[in-house]
Amino acid sequence: MYARQALENAKKPAASGLKPGAQEFPALRANDSFRNPPPFEKPVGNLAGACSRRIDIQHRNVHEVFTKENLPPPACLHCTLAHPSPSWNPIAFFGVPMTISFRPASNLILKRLLLLCAMLGGQCSWAEDKWLQLALPGEELNQSDRAKKTRLSTWVAEQRWYALSVKEGVLAVEPVTATTEPDLISVTGENADRLLAGKPLARPAKPTGISLKAPVDALLLARIQLDSGGAQHLTPGRFQSYVAPDVMREGWLASADVDGQKWRFYTRHEKRPDGKLLAGSLEILADREMPRGASTVLLPPASGMAFTKQELLWLGDMNGDGQPDLLLKRTWVTGEIDFVLAITPMFASAYLDPDQPASYFSSGVEPESNLFVWNKRQPKPAAINFISKGSFSIDEENWRKLLDPSAPPPYQDEPAAPQSKLPPLQEAPSSSGDLLLLPITLTDRLFKLNGESIRFTLEHLPRANNQSRSSASNGIWGGSVLVKASFRGKSQVLMQAETPDSGSFGLSVGLIDGEPSIRIDHQPHYNNSFSQYWIYDKAGSRFRRLRIEHSQGC
Repeated sequence: MYARQALENAKKPAASGLKPGAQEFPALRANDSFRNPPPFEKPVGNLAGACSRRIDIQHRNVHEVFTKENLPPPACLHCTLAHPSPSWNPIAFFGVPMTISFRPASNLILKRLLLLCAMLGGQCSWAEDKWLQLALPGEELNQSDRAKKTRLSTWVAEQRWYALSVKEGVLAVEPVTATTEPDLISVTGENADRLLAGKPLARPAKPTGISLKAPVDALLLARIQLDSGGAQHLTPGRFQSYVAPDVMREGWLASADVDGQKWRFYTRHEKRPDGKLLAGSLEILADREMPRGASTVLLPPASGMAFTKQELLWLGDMNGDGQPDLLLKRTWVTGEIDFVLAITPMFASAYLDPDQPASYFSSGVEPESNLFVWNKRQPKPAAINFISKGSFSIDEENWRKLLDPSAPPPYQDEPAAPQSKLPPLQEAPSSSGDLLLLPITLTDRLFKLNGESIRFTLEHLPRANNQSRSSASNGIWGGSVLVKASFRGKSQVLMQAETPDSGSFGLSVGLIDGEPSIRIDHQPHYNNSFSQYWIYDKAGSRFRRLRIEHSQGC
């Protein structure tokens, strides 16, 4: 049986070129949901109770296993498949909730239906569906679905990408078919490790792959992918906004005529117990004023996220269907940005880190898959010589106690086992009632760096937790705790930290090349640890994230 959320999100693997690998999982465990191999692991924290299996070195499929006695009621599901054993239920892919469940019946029927699914490329569950894809200018295109004999120009034209730009309340949409080199440079295996150690490469690294050559004023690239394999045509042109650009806030309201109909646009939100706006809860809605129709959610809440600003850049009708569409720019509390395009009822986001940090990934068991990526406009990465001048750390048990003194100690070495119900995809309020629904300061530390004071605070910020539908970006390792630094009269949020898992959170202040710098070592998952570096940017009067080093245990 396929739940509604599964139908909405099962198309994500196809959009990322991972559909064949993801489709292997149901058939592979049709008779034994706990089959090993392929090995599975037990996620912890927000995904405790699930099973995690690797699709490839960078991607995993996280799923829940229901016993026969704990199957969800058939009324909430869509299509029946047979399964005599515990059901297999993917609940997250790239941080997106997914649910697939099976009802007990004949194994022969199951095999026939799975074979039909394979023959139809999964169309039995989302036939002729479509979904919105976004990319940033300079982003490398995924060519996994390009046939070997297909010319590049032909393939790009068939992809039907469009550049979007906004100026003076007008959205310009124009097709893009010219290509250029992408903005990112990557090296793998031994070369990645040599760069990390500060050793020279045998030959200069250059960008590989292709990206679209977008107009200089383009904010985004967009396309609508059909599950049948093609792409939907969009009408090029210039589309006037119904309302003036504005900052989304509590009580925002606007109205406009849309194809002869009077529409009302407004925001809705939740509040914390102290009366303040709950982070991530704001949604944008629309309804017809005369006669009053049912409200349409243009953009749902961003569960688990927190922003300093949400700017409505444009609101109009992009595809001529008489339904409002919108383009939103959201600035995270960390300064990162995502753009959200909603072509009702579809929406998608594109992520941008203005710091453009270099990123290193180590698989732990397959050195040839180690990866170093950086922006070609940034200097080639070199070894970081961080000189610590002071530090502190908080382990998992103390972190949990600081968040909730009544919480039990973390469990250790618990084997993967079937669970009847998954916890929410973020930390839920504990037995202490509204404690986690209000801000909490976990710690406040003051250091001296070359005679100057630098202060660090760790502050829990409550977030909305709406799992039914969310416009949140896929920040898998983000958490509810803001790591703040105050230096030279200014304060900034460095990162949003998850509760440590079988490890600790450590922060060090020091110097890199004589400049004030920060290093944070964090283990948000027992099998994944991160070291991140920031260096003070005098021009911007802030710390700029320099590098992210991600190590995976297996």
